[in-house]
Amino acid sequence: MRLGYTAQHCIDTFDDDGDSDVDLEDYAAYARIAGTPPILGDFDGDGDVDGDDLLVFCDCLGGPAQPPAPSLPGVTVQQCLEAFDADGSSSVDLSDYASIAGVAAP
Repeated sequence: MRLGYTAQHCIDTFDDDGDSDVDLEDYAAYARIAGTPPILGDFDGDGDVDGDDLLVFCDCLGGPAQPPAPSLPGVTVQQCLEAFDADGSSSVDLSDYASIAGVAAP
């Protein structure tokens, strides 16, 4: 370490998720704060859209003109819209899924 900083200094400063290390999860949180645009569909902010994100997408899925009604603990309507409402319609539907998956909407 340079300038007298220790590993604990880095953990104290950059460990945003509290798991006692500095890793990509912490970088994802920093990137959102620093102005890097989030990845559409990346609910957990880990830099990819994977099964964990799709599980939350399914919980947020309400259909056209239906606001999300998430049932998973700690998931809010606002979080659903921020992560998955690709078209700004205030709903999470299959059109949004098509945008996240990178396919043409039907």
